[in-house]
Amino acid sequence: MQIGSAAFRVAVTLALPALALLACHLLRPWLDPTYDPLFIAASAITAWLCGIPYAFACVLLSALALDYFFLAPYNSFELLDAGAQTKFFLFLGSNSIIILLIHYARSAREAQTASEMRYRSLAELIPFGGWVADSSGNMTRISASFLNTFNITMEECRGLGWTRLLDEADRKQVLADWKECVRSGYFWDYEYRLRNAAGEQFVVLSRGIPVPAVRGKHRTWVGIHLDITERERSTEQRVQQARDLERFNAELEQFAYVSAHDLQEPLRMIASYLQLLSRRYQGKLDAEADTFIQYAVEGAERLKSLLQDLLQLQQVGKANRVKVKAPLTDAAIAAENNLSVRIAATGARISIEELPTVEYDLDAFVKVFEHLFENALKYHREGMTPEIHVSAAAQNKQIWEVRVRDNGIGIPAEYQERIFQIFQRLHPRSEYPGTGIGLAICKKVVEVHGGHLSVQSTPGEGSVFYFTIPAIRGPGA
Repeated sequence: MQIGSAAFRVAVTLALPALALLACHLLRPWLDPTYDPLFIAASAITAWLCGIPYAFACVLLSALALDYFFLAPYNSFELLDAGAQTKFFLFLGSNSIIILLIHYARSAREAQTASEMRYRSLAELIPFGGWVADSSGNMTRISASFLNTFNITMEECRGLGWTRLLDEADRKQVLADWKECVRSGYFWDYEYRLRNAAGEQFVVLSRGIPVPAVRGKHRTWVGIHLDITERERSTEQRVQQARDLERFNAELEQFAYVSAHDLQEPLRMIASYLQLLSRRYQGKLDAEADTFIQYAVEGAERLKSLLQDLLQLQQVGKANRVKVKAPLTDAAIAAENNLSVRIAATGARISIEELPTVEYDLDAFVKVFEHLFENALKYHREGMTPEIHVSAAAQNKQIWEVRVRDNGIGIPAEYQERIFQIFQRLHPRSEYPGTGIGLAICKKVVEVHGGHLSVQSTPGEGSVFYFTIPAIRGPGA
């Protein structure tokens, strides 16, 4: 018969009153006139083992046995005597109270056990689980997952034995900090490295709080162990990757600078001698030789422009350039003056509205306007005078948006993001000359100043380049 089954409970409910009845008969000389205790004990045991329904069934059987054998008139279920009636009903009442008290005690114990099991199971779900320490800081319980990971027993961890897992160099400091935390009653939050018997190292985050006792001044400590080994490894890897990337970028920038800067001198010499050949031997060699020399001169000039643009792109945002608080109009007008010859040659009309006063690198934004103006002049529509209009509007109190509008050939929608990438060209060099770096320089200058560069365009109708720049904050804005 399985303990806890219905058959077991029925058997207990029937057997205990019978045993109580037998004991009362055997002990009758000593129990007379009180036979209640043995029947009460039977009901109480049934209540604890089997529950309320079986306990009341036991009470009913015990009451019938008490009435029939031990209350006058004997061997009868009649209750004629007032004293017997009182005793009978007191028996029923006292048994009912005892059964209810036992039921509540049993329910409380089961709830407490279930609660402990839930919290213990929850603690085991946490990597390395939970721990409990007494008021002196000595470990009294550590989760099984922790013990299994470090191949150590609870007896070995008990007290301060767990500290043997610490690195020798850290042990003294961790112990001192733990004892101070226990003394002061502060929240415990500590990271340390532990090694198991196999020499594997784990990074553990230990957290704990003091739990005051219900009575008295003594308290216990409860906490958890978190395995943060992978997090620490990932952090170390990210830091190392960031360092490697930073070093690679620095080497790449150095290479770009050397390539763009140091190659200019030999290129200048090559271009000079090619130009000298062109002037000296123009017409003295055959037409094919003149063409070859002209190609070489043009190639040297394109390479020179390319290296200059690369150097300019590489230098954007690198040097501690002085920023001025001035109207952006100054940069736009300076760019217009620098391009005055080309503007006059094309007959272009440029109108510049009053632009906001901001803090910016004047030389860098002169280059931005130059590239935008040059694009408008270069990509103008055949038979139409180039027109360029520069204006600005406040997006909010913190951002200005500057617009450079032209009436050129426009840009197809699928290429409007691509044009800001380095070396991206939409047209053959023979049709529209250039290095393909100008808009990349503009984008980088704007972004270094905390803004964003974009374009809206319709083929055949022109383009509008937008860039944002932060407004001046604080006094003097």
